[in-house]
Amino acid sequence: LKGFKKLLGSTALATSLVATSFFTGLTPAANAADVLIDNGETLSLTDKNGDTGGNMASDSTEDYTLTGTSTINAIGDMAIKSLDFISATAVVTTVDNGTLTVVTIDTNDDAASSQLKTSADGHIIVTGAVTSSDAAAGNVVKFVLESASTLTMSGTAASNAIIDGGGATFTVAANAVRTQSGIIGGAERLGTLDLDGTLTMTGVASTVAILDLDGTMNGVGTTLNVSGVSTLDGSVDVVTGIVLTGASTLENTTTLEVDVAGSGGEEILFGSTLNSTANENNNVTLVANVIEFDGIVGGASNGGLGDLIITGALDLDAAITDVETLTVSSTTSLGAAITTTGTTGTTMTFTDGVTLTAASALTTANTNISLEEVAGAFNLTLVAGTGDVTASGAITAVTTMTVTSAGTATFAAVTNATETQLDSS
Repeated sequence: LKGFKKLLGSTALATSLVATSFFTGLTPAANAADVLIDNGETLSLTDKNGDTGGNMASDSTEDYTLTGTSTINAIGDMAIKSLDFISATAVVTTVDNGTLTVVTIDTNDDAASSQLKTSADGHIIVTGAVTSSDAAAGNVVKFVLESASTLTMSGTAASNAIIDGGGATFTVAANAVRTQSGIIGGAERLGTLDLDGTLTMTGVASTVAILDLDGTMNGVGTTLNVSGVSTLDGSVDVVTGIVLTGASTLENTTTLEVDVAGSGGEEILFGSTLNSTANENNNVTLVANVIEFDGIVGGASNGGLGDLIITGALDLDAAITDVETLTVSSTTSLGAAITTTGTTGTTMTFTDGVTLTAASALTTANTNISLEEVAGAFNLTLVAGTGDVTASGAITAVTTMTVTSAGTATFAAVTNATETQLDSS
């Protein structure tokens, strides 16, 4: 400073010059407002604009505009602020060799929907909104995920993107609150839906091979269709229907609900077995117009359920072999046996009529059975041990009804089975 003062003849001027020079030297260059990636270019940490234009900052402050087919080489992992698809034709960009984290994605393509693809070792994390500013309706971003790759959405935001990818995983992160108006698994069934946060679907279907439910899914005009296994530790509340074709396992207390205000077809379908995690006897509440079981319930080793609560009609085509209690609020189509293992009170309650569609047996562990009316030209066996059997409605057209109860058997209305056998031993 003394040297500068002697040279310049002014302490104030010397001080100003030194300060300006020093702090200017510490100020980093500002990030470009938009980085343009042209057709055929590859973006990477060492090539921030795809044409050897310098290293990428990777600090989530870069805005990228994509105008053609391009590649994001994410080796070492990359973080950017936004991706904007802008082209007269559809843009296809592939993420490869690592994880790309991006805040927002938007498309403005007049001709067709743009695609953000992954290779088998490419992964995408989206923390903000996925939108379309395109005037042409339906031209939204489409995620096309290669088998073994992943798409994760976190934060609180909406997405109208279509998500496809056989063998790939779409994860809604823990604590995320996402709204999805694009179809999941429409053109190609998604590999795994890993739901840890909250996902609200708006009028579109989710078609997946595997469901890992640890969070919440809801939506209007929405169908959830799972072709493979489901692990259930959360809740689903949709309008149109739930189809779980493969084996299902309750990992904790679970609620599955389909809006029952519809015309009657809205249902929950279990196409295969339903069990609890071994030795946990987890509870499940099912709410729909119709709940259908085509696979055995509680049949796995130590896989019995706790309380099975059905709000709606029960359509039973396979045995319920081990639940602590069963409650059905509406009618029952009974085509298989039911066994409850609870040890107190009434463990089997049918609030509305039961129609036999095959010979059936209702068995408790010395607890009560409560029926309304029963009809159907098949055999019915009621085994309550020391418990009571109560029917508040008529028993009609049953071929043979066998009642085994050391307690009280009460039939409040007409009992019109072809044959009735009572055993109080």
